[in-house]
Amino acid sequence: MSLFPFHIYFEITALLACILFWSSAKDTDLRWFLPYLTLIVFVEVMGWYLPVFLGKTNAWLFNISVPIEYLFFAFIFYAHYAKPLNRKFALIFIVLFSAYVICYSLIKGIYNFNTYYLLIGSLVMIILSVLYFSEQYSKTETGNIWSEPMFWITTGVFLFNAGEFSYNFLSEFIVKNNLDPTISLFRLINNKLIILFYLLIAIAFICLRNTKAYNKV
Repeated sequence: MSLFPFHIYFEITALLACILFWSSAKDTDLRWFLPYLTLIVFVEVMGWYLPVFLGKTNAWLFNISVPIEYLFFAFIFYAHYAKPLNRKFALIFIVLFSAYVICYSLIKGIYNFNTYYLLIGSLVMIILSVLYFSEQYSKTETGNIWSEPMFWITTGVFLFNAGEFSYNFLSEFIVKNNLDPTISLFRLINNKLIILFYLLIAIAFICLRNTKAYNKV
């Protein structure tokens, strides 16, 4: 029997941080993290439970949750961008990616995982992160970037997706040369990135307690 995945504890930690600091988050754009993190914890637990205890595939589950993850963070960036052009780019991605997911699901079904979700989504997340960092760099007013919740979230999004994109971009070469036959290397990289990602999200909610710079959407 497979042990309960260690990285899920960190996703639960991020959810608990969101709940603990809910009084600070409920009137901000980051309030949407509560349903999102609840969904992620549920999906991760079910993604482990289905094959281990029921002997069933979990590909369909991630065919649903992975696009939701990318769309969610695109929305978060959209809500925090100051420049109209950046907001337009995030919105265009949301519309086009949603259309792609719906069309693919209707034509191909959801029972075989679509790896292009990862490749497209992670690349766009890197771009959205860079756009956010660029906006912060070009700001004329001074402030403590370390106290900004969105800085920590964006750092997590960037690092996680840079790691995922690098592996997925080289996946054809890796498979062709049998460099990771059991996908153990992918799991190792992915799980470590998840731990870092959700730790940074937890830090974001700790910072949120002292930050009043968010507008309600």
